Amino acid sequence: MTPNQSKEGLPFEPSVTPLDDDGTTPQCQEPTATIRLRRVDNTGHPLAPNDSGRMAHRTRAHSAAPETGEQPDVALYTELPPGDHEWRWRPQPAGAHLIALEAGPEKHDYRPGEALAEAPVINAPPEGRDVTATHLPPPVLISLRDEDTDSDRLTPEQQAYFQRNGNNALLFIHGYNVGHGEWGKVLEGLADHWNGKSPKWTDEPLTVYRDADTINDEHDLDLAETDLNNEGAHNWAVSMEYQLNRAAGFTDDDWMPYSRIITVSWPGDTGQTDFMQSEFNANAAGRRLVRLLEQLADAGVGINIITHSLGARVGLTALNILGAIRSQPAIDHLFLWEPAVADNALTNDTARDAHPLGMGVFVNAHKAARRIVVLHSRGDGVLGPTDDEQEQSMWEELISVTPAGWIADAAESVMTGRFMDDLLGTFGGVYTKKWWTFPSFLDNGLGAPLERLYADYMPLQPGRMVTRRGQSWREGPDPEAVNANWERLKADIIAEARNRFDACKACLQNSKPLPRYDLLSPLNHLPIVTKARAEQYADDLRALAERNWYPRQAPRPALGYDGIKPLVESGSDAFDRAIQDMFLAGTVEPVDQSNWLFSHSGMRIPTREIFEKSYQDSIMRAIQEGTGFGNYS
Repeated sequence: MTPNQSKEGLPFEPSVTPLDDDGTTPQCQEPTATIRLRRVDNTGHPLAPNDSGRMAHRTRAHSAAPETGEQPDVALYTELPPGDHEWRWRPQPAGAHLIALEAGPEKHDYRPGEALAEAPVINAPPEGRDVTATHLPPPVLISLRDEDTDSDRLTPEQQAYFQRNGNNALLFIHGYNVGHGEWGKVLEGLADHWNGKSPKWTDEPLTVYRDADTINDEHDLDLAETDLNNEGAHNWAVSMEYQLNRAAGFTDDDWMPYSRIITVSWPGDTGQTDFMQSEFNANAAGRRLVRLLEQLADAGVGINIITHSLGARVGLTALNILGAIRSQPAIDHLFLWEPAVADNALTNDTARDAHPLGMGVFVNAHKAARRIVVLHSRGDGVLGPTDDEQEQSMWEELISVTPAGWIADAAESVMTGRFMDDLLGTFGGVYTKKWWTFPSFLDNGLGAPLERLYADYMPLQPGRMVTRRGQSWREGPDPEAVNANWERLKADIIAEARNRFDACKACLQNSKPLPRYDLLSPLNHLPIVTKARAEQYADDLRALAERNWYPRQAPRPALGYDGIKPLVESGSDAFDRAIQDMFLAGTVEPVDQSNWLFSHSGMRIPTREIFEKSYQDSIMRAIQEGTGFGNYS
């Protein structure tokens, strides 16, 4: 090559010198490039550079791991061949998602999971490239299902996120018979199958909601909503979080303002008919929830809580304890959505508690929240009676002619579905049957959970006297043995109250985990059980057993069915002065959804009317007028 020969298009500087001074052939020097990658979450907070993944050249066998330089929040990829590189990153921490990538003059927005199905491409010119990657933080799910109370609070990183993200946090507590579940997976594409195309999933969790209709239209599939978003508390988490963000102004085109919520998972999945055990579990879960609420309140974070169904008992238990120990409301708004608690649960009068075990009212709960909103509907066939008398008559006739043996044989298969809810709903709602002991093959009513709780003290009921052919005898336990068991149980119940008293008092004063009551577990909604209260409980328990676990009266109507309307009308049989005062003061507000909500869980995948009237008008508007939701204006 002569000195005048063109150099354009060559990846090196040509030399006209035939040999170096030492007689060797000179090396051709290929330029290298550097990518300077800064990762942040959508609040602008820097993320650890050492979790940034590798850069792999698209056409050459070259990949590089990140290094750290003078800037501690920047990952350096040095000595790269110029050209296009695939950024092969996997979510660290798990559940985070890339939502935007800015590389030089180019910016690309991603839907969560999109960058996992197809790796982003970053061009590295010889002069180098500055890149900023923005991530949606991982979801926040607090599990109150195991014995590890250390996980009852947010990590320092999670707390800092909510402080940066508008200094507010919204908690959602799911309802009855919801399992823990797991996150859905990222849809990577389609795979060939013998009978057509089938979905191909990555191993990475997708921690945001996906609309099944949209995915099916895009890929010509027929996936169910649970195929995409899985089931249980994780499904509720992504669904509620997505709808709340939509209500605040979010659109699928821009994930930058998307705000994480805190989902509380608790062991309410006790089966379709063991509602009372779930109530006991809800009390225990609410007792544990106190620590998380105190953590947020002490950090100055504004708190809003949404509960669904029996999740209301979890939330009200926590507020009942907070209201007894804090002088000012710790919660801005408590939204009780279709609450499966007594209609007078908010009263401050324990004498109005109709529950046979004294766990129906939460006398301090109203003190812990600035405002309580009750979203109820007479269209909820789980909490109250159906208006379809023809359908009710059909079910009554069906039950009357169906052999009991057939029902027992079919029980195992139908209890896992919605059949039992629908069937019992036609007889006045499932909630109003929670103390039933029919059918006998089901672990329903009060007897089954109480007999499990006090298994070490059984039997607690004497056998019955039988007379045949002029002779009488007792079938079953002897009354003296039963009486001895009751005396032992009552003594142990009182001892538990006495032994827990000082520990509970100290924990309440120092924000430590509250000791859980065991023999007194139905009273876990109380901050402290006194000796006198324990004695009363033991006597009430024995009276209940003597009636074969049948209460003296039916459950009060569900708060989520008719709201507080009967309680605030002077002259009504259900009139409650305390709740009327709260209503008139604006601290308790009912929202009647009877004209647009006709399903107990209709808010999980809402109709347009539920979204506009319940999510936007009744919930999000109130939140944004108070603490705000995330960084939405």
